[in-house]
Amino acid sequence: MSRAFTFFCFFLLLGICFGQGTKPDSLLSVFVNGQLPATERIQALIAYGESSYAREHPDSILHYYARAEDLIAAEGTEAEKRQINYFKGVALYRTARYVESLGVFKWVLEATKAAGDTVQYIKSLSYTANCHLTLSNFSIALEFYTEGLLQAEALGDKRFIESFRSSIGLVYLAQEEFEKAREYMIAALEYGRASADTANWIRGLTNMGVSYGDEGKFAKAVEYHLEAYALAKATGFNRNAGTILFNIGDSYLNLGDTAQAKGYFMEGLAVAETHQDRLTLARGTVMLAHLYRHVNADSADHYATQSLVLARRVGDQTILEDALRISYFLSEDQRDYKTALEFHKEWQQTKDSIYSEQNRKSLFENEAKYAYEKQKLLHQLAFEDQLAQQRLKARTASFTLLAVAVLLVILFVTILNHRQVRSAREKVKLQHELELVKERVAAQSVSVAGVRKELELDREALESFLGKPLGESSWNILCAIFENPSISNREIADKVFLSLEGVSSSLRRMYQSFEVTSDSSQNLKVALLTKIVKVSLGE
Repeated sequence: MSRAFTFFCFFLLLGICFGQGTKPDSLLSVFVNGQLPATERIQALIAYGESSYAREHPDSILHYYARAEDLIAAEGTEAEKRQINYFKGVALYRTARYVESLGVFKWVLEATKAAGDTVQYIKSLSYTANCHLTLSNFSIALEFYTEGLLQAEALGDKRFIESFRSSIGLVYLAQEEFEKAREYMIAALEYGRASADTANWIRGLTNMGVSYGDEGKFAKAVEYHLEAYALAKATGFNRNAGTILFNIGDSYLNLGDTAQAKGYFMEGLAVAETHQDRLTLARGTVMLAHLYRHVNADSADHYATQSLVLARRVGDQTILEDALRISYFLSEDQRDYKTALEFHKEWQQTKDSIYSEQNRKSLFENEAKYAYEKQKLLHQLAFEDQLAQQRLKARTASFTLLAVAVLLVILFVTILNHRQVRSAREKVKLQHELELVKERVAAQSVSVAGVRKELELDREALESFLGKPLGESSWNILCAIFENPSISNREIADKVFLSLEGVSSSLRRMYQSFEVTSDSSQNLKVALLTKIVKVSLGE
């Protein structure tokens, strides 16, 4: 389960926008004051659109701009109309109304291009491309990003250039062309680092992290996300701290480290709650529901319910789709098939509705590179029964397969255990036989003076048995085994100055030459030692 790409889009596709932190109340009081000149009221509304508060509350922009529609049409200049419509398009984008946003930006692009307003044109290209990318119109998104990059290069604005490079990387990432994506992302990251541009620096790190996460390289992903978080903490760049924390948690969750994942998720949750970041909270609670799905059903249900409420409140259909999806899975896990069916229907309807808006626009019909999956949902109670029966059959089949698998494992363990017991017995027998030989030789080798002679290998006897001279390497190996029967091949290699493969090869030849066999490879050295001792003694 990987949710990082969703966070990636939210964090990186907000477009090129430089807002101001002016307190909105004073601006709104100017706008609603009908006694003031129209120009002053419109300028207050434009300043409100540039504020950080308006970026965080896009619905408020749509509300006040709707109230000002007649005023702007009658009294606004062409430049003011372009600015007002630009902020309206941004607000529609941030409320996931992507097709409506495209309609507004189409007008803004034409107006800004005709007026020669290059900066506004570039920013509008960015949001237009973002909408297409969100709707998975990859080829169209790439066209707009490329146009924006060309305009930015002509303007000579390095920050715009690298922002578009980063976004082009997103297009390739969405099509799973990971190396191509990272070529663009690395360039943007290096720019952010070299210029100490914190926003682009963190953006580049997050880009790289998500690209590795989408490729399934979660260990690499978490390195970049942790670096992004450390940089954000060091510089006090807390705008998207909750998002970064959830990305880290998601990487750890995919690595199977649920303890680490939980820690970062909870920290991200606390940060998002502090900043009242409803969008991040909505996405984060979906992740927490996935985290607790197989651990704590009550906690999973709590976060799934919370994500549904938040997703409906912020109006982001993509988050709502994810929240409905996990709610469907949880209901199915609890065998509440009636509720599961309801969530399944709404999930599919939401999924289809996201794309149906775009499908209604003939502008995109011939250029879309994919076809949206449509699934017929049955509204009768019979479907619910059929779904329950199918799940029951699937579980029965799973239990059967599990039983067969368990039996196979038991059989395998039994066979393996039998072989190990037989090998151990053979080893004991060989060691006992070797000890008997040594004791017999020791008893026979006491001299007249009562001095016991040490048992030694007889090279001539061994060569006579083989019918050929014994190589120096082979002799050294035999002596090493004679001195230490439990010696390993690697220790022999170090002792006789041969490679490990050379020792193994020599041993295989000697096993064959001395006619040594064993059911276990672990007992071959003991068997060989017993054989050469007997040959040395002439037995």
